Amino acid sequence: MTDTELLQQFVDVESEEAFRRLVERHQTLVYNTCLRGLNGDVGLAEDAAQAVFIVLARKAKRIRNRKGLARWLFRTANYVVAHMRREEARRKRREAVAVELAQVQETQFEVSWWTGMEHHINEAVSGLGRRYQEAVVLHFLQGKPQRAVAEELGCSEAAVSMRISRAVRRMRALLAKRGVTVSVVALAAYLTEETAQAAAAGLTGSCHAAGMAALGGSLVSAGASGLVAKGVLRMLTWTKIKYAAAAVCALAAVTVGAGAAIQAARAPYEGLLIDDFETLDGWKTGAQKEASFRQSRQWVKRGRHALNFRVAVDHHDAETVGAKKYPMGWPSVRKQYSQPIDLSGYDFVEFDVYFTSSLRKDPDFALNVTLKDGDGRHIYGTCLTDLRQGRWSHEQLCIRGLPWAAGFQNLSFWLSESSYDHGEVADFFIDNVRATQAGHYRPASPEPVRRLLKETETAILWLEGPTTKIQASEEVSFSGAADPVVRLAAARNEREAVQVVLRPRAAPGLGEVTVELSDLRGPGNAVIPAAHLSWSPVGYVPVEKYGPEGWPDPLPGPRAFAADQARHYPIWLEVHVPPDTPAGDYQGGVRIRAQREELTVPLVVHVWDFDVPVYQHARTTVFIYGPWKWHEEVSACFGNIAYGQFADDWRPRLIEMLAAYRFSPHHFTDPIPLKLQDNRIVLGATAEFERRMARTRELGLRRNMMPVPYRFDRPTFMNAKMGSPEYFARVTEAYRVIAQYLRGKGWFEDYLVYPADEVVCHKHTRKDLDIDMLNRVYAAIRAADPDIRLFGAETPSPVLRGMNTWCMNINSFNMNVLREQRKLGNGAWWYNGYGSPRPGAGLTVRGVDHRVLFWMQWKYGIDGYLLWTMNRWSGGDPYKKPHQAAMLYPNADGTVSPSIRLAMMRDGLEDYEYHWLLERAAEQAQRKGRFLLARECRQALEQADSFILSFDNCAHIEPGHIYAARRVLAAQIEKANAVLRQADPTWHLAEGQ
Repeated sequence: MTDTELLQQFVDVESEEAFRRLVERHQTLVYNTCLRGLNGDVGLAEDAAQAVFIVLARKAKRIRNRKGLARWLFRTANYVVAHMRREEARRKRREAVAVELAQVQETQFEVSWWTGMEHHINEAVSGLGRRYQEAVVLHFLQGKPQRAVAEELGCSEAAVSMRISRAVRRMRALLAKRGVTVSVVALAAYLTEETAQAAAAGLTGSCHAAGMAALGGSLVSAGASGLVAKGVLRMLTWTKIKYAAAAVCALAAVTVGAGAAIQAARAPYEGLLIDDFETLDGWKTGAQKEASFRQSRQWVKRGRHALNFRVAVDHHDAETVGAKKYPMGWPSVRKQYSQPIDLSGYDFVEFDVYFTSSLRKDPDFALNVTLKDGDGRHIYGTCLTDLRQGRWSHEQLCIRGLPWAAGFQNLSFWLSESSYDHGEVADFFIDNVRATQAGHYRPASPEPVRRLLKETETAILWLEGPTTKIQASEEVSFSGAADPVVRLAAARNEREAVQVVLRPRAAPGLGEVTVELSDLRGPGNAVIPAAHLSWSPVGYVPVEKYGPEGWPDPLPGPRAFAADQARHYPIWLEVHVPPDTPAGDYQGGVRIRAQREELTVPLVVHVWDFDVPVYQHARTTVFIYGPWKWHEEVSACFGNIAYGQFADDWRPRLIEMLAAYRFSPHHFTDPIPLKLQDNRIVLGATAEFERRMARTRELGLRRNMMPVPYRFDRPTFMNAKMGSPEYFARVTEAYRVIAQYLRGKGWFEDYLVYPADEVVCHKHTRKDLDIDMLNRVYAAIRAADPDIRLFGAETPSPVLRGMNTWCMNINSFNMNVLREQRKLGNGAWWYNGYGSPRPGAGLTVRGVDHRVLFWMQWKYGIDGYLLWTMNRWSGGDPYKKPHQAAMLYPNADGTVSPSIRLAMMRDGLEDYEYHWLLERAAEQAQRKGRFLLARECRQALEQADSFILSFDNCAHIEPGHIYAARRVLAAQIEKANAVLRQADPTWHLAEGQ
């Protein structure tokens, strides 16, 4: 049915179905018009969209040109936006409220030239004549092809094309009057790619409900949207149409000046110019003959010249690293500045890169950038994966708080030829390297955690938080008097830790030390039993940089230790709050017994009035290496166990341990057996799989990798030779059988398919890699079920045509690439991260790097985190020779101990659940019409995450930032939970997981 027919049906009989279909048809247009006009505020845009459909419900009978309903809705949406912006301005004047934090945060990371200028698009469209406005609204804002627009407007496709072309040119002229200079091509590209965002889930229902509630009833009953609509309806009488138009024009006139001010305020801050390439003195290439550079005016973004770094790729056999020879090299261009440049007062190093290739294709791992100080110490480095053929890319590297930034003196750009084809010529035009500041970034000062607990003639006892790694001989200082109480706070079903640090004053120390923990008693004689409390000395492993005392990492469990030196001995205390524990304060004690001293301090645990879900919402996955990966050194700990013993005994115990730390293994059991029967693939026995499945569900684990007994590197599958038609047919059939089985059990959605690993970075170095064959395998798997998600640890690349869930290395993760994949509808994970300042699992990085990883995962909407493995022991005993990928420690008695890295990551995963709980509370409040509470919840989420300046730098974050933000989340969760329970006593925040 046409818009005219649906509108007539609604007017005649007040048909709810007709109104719903109109909402479904036009909600994207209305929502995006409101979103642009309200500077990207999603919450306000949703309220505004509901108000537009309320006005439609009330004014439907008076719409004369019903064929032009889309244009009518666009104009009405602009009236609503004008009303809301005016009311918002009045509110800000009355209350003197600062600029919305969400807008500040968004502008820090948005690299699009249009940031902050989106509302000018609405003004420019509004300034067009009726015919041009209709064409633009239908083609660009509703995304209809020109043929469909022609049919709707009753004219030829050529006429529509002419109208659109003229409309874009007129919009460009209107924007130029507002100080926004843009080419016709760029404007058309922006309208095509950027103006249509998906409306929020449930918007159709809320808009339909709001419209029907307002029809014939009080607008107040429609909530905040009804009040907005009431204000707009006052404007929409004929005697006030001119006034409304004048108000819009006046607003546009104001924003001409305001827009220029916004543009000036939000334009890239010049800051400190590092290099504008007006001279190339000091620049030189490395030893590779492939690299050259010159000063260029061909592609310049800001200044007069750019640095043109050219590489003629030659896959020679000249590079040797240690004993390993590589078939290609690392061409570079770099500069040693004559004097150190102090970057310590700046937040970012920014520059622009234009890329072009002789093969006219996008690169994968395109270009590396490294900053060092005058002594060659590494300040910052990353790989740029967002460069695209024939496009500019804006790069922003966060340097706030980085060591040695005050002595920056060396800048280099380099690449690995393995990312490019032999004979390819790659040109990089690098423009205007500068240091900038974040402007509005003002995080709250973190509260100190470190403090003195107690001191005697022989020992000092002090407190540290669970996100700090304590070096054995570091200098510590305390301010104020000693406070002999250990305090921590946690929700139900949460594990929370703290470190009590014992330091003997002098040798021979205190002798052997043990710890006793008592029950914790709380309100109404409630008890947290001592069995839910645990302790462990923090072990140290040898790391050359830190001398014989080593670096803190293992948590061997509750075993006596010798405190026989004048150094720090951290004791890791942990509380697991049981479900159903009443909220309130619980008190007990910590007794530290040594041969020559005994120290007792009170322990107070505050239990917040909500539960952390058992089922983990932050996706994680990790490989568990089995006995085939163990070398003699580790086999000595466990013996030469058979695979069956590993699968039936050792692996299940390790999975249960990982579940306590909220990490899910790639495979919690062997694949489901398949067999050939009458030349067809059928399921084998599934009872054991289902038994293990039930157990992992109880543990709260996500399932990850689809349990198909298939590996890409094996020459046959189900008796079919790789590459044969039968081979691909059986791959398809196997995945179809498993997918149907999982769908029937309700388990399909959580599974990924991971046939091959890190293909892109090895495409020229692995001679056995057949990428064409792999793409054919991907096609065969997708043919089994179009909803299967093909996953791989890769940077997004056109080399792999079937991938739709990319797992990008944290060390080269890029926000531009994340946005690009989101627009394509693809999944985006990140993995590993062993180098500072980016977050991850590095052995010698700060504890903040581990915990804040999952705060960043929530803030930037990253789907999951892959950790290569936790038990890479093949290099020997990790107590003696630690490895970045050894986060578990094998013991001589056959047990396995965790590390503080794993515990810190667990804390971050629980913090993620706080975010999930508060977002769920906001959604419930929105559904129940408690819009103020919903907004409070979302503002608390934004406030809590405001200490994160960028995803690529942990150095600017202090542990106290996390603790304070966690309290903000907890307080708002408690408040929201209490309000929602008053309205619905059956409401439970952690249900529906």
